[in-house]
Amino acid sequence: MRRVFVLLACAACSSIEPEVGPLRAAAADAGVPADASSAEGGAAADAAPAPQTFEVLVAPEGEHVFRPAALTIRVGDSVRWTWQQSGHTVTSEDGTFCSPFDQSCASAPTSDSGATYTHTFTAAGSFPYVCRPHRETMKGVIRVE
Repeated sequence: MRRVFVLLACAACSSIEPEVGPLRAAAADAGVPADASSAEGGAAADAAPAPQTFEVLVAPEGEHVFRPAALTIRVGDSVRWTWQQSGHTVTSEDGTFCSPFDQSCASAPTSDSGATYTHTFTAAGSFPYVCRPHRETMKGVIRVE
């Protein structure tokens, strides 16, 4: 309450510029950078977040699953699959991406424990994938917004 009273009193003062007044104080309290509350900084608040890489485990603890099995990411983000057991693949159901090199998806070899495969998603959509040798139990989906 005391702070609100002080802000209201300061807003009425002619010696305080509006840009430095209550909007900036409220922004600081909310954890928003000061630039985001001003007209000049509005563009900074609209900037897209930097691309990220998300992790998916392949056969963690010997289970025939992907963990997590479903993941939602943004266009431009990547997913890195890491094998914790040999004898598995990552193969999109439509054949657009697959371990280990995005080539010959229908016949690509399985990967060994410790292997990694990374794919960057450049379009929005839903991308289901499977482990070819264990397609009945090892299924996943990447949703790209």
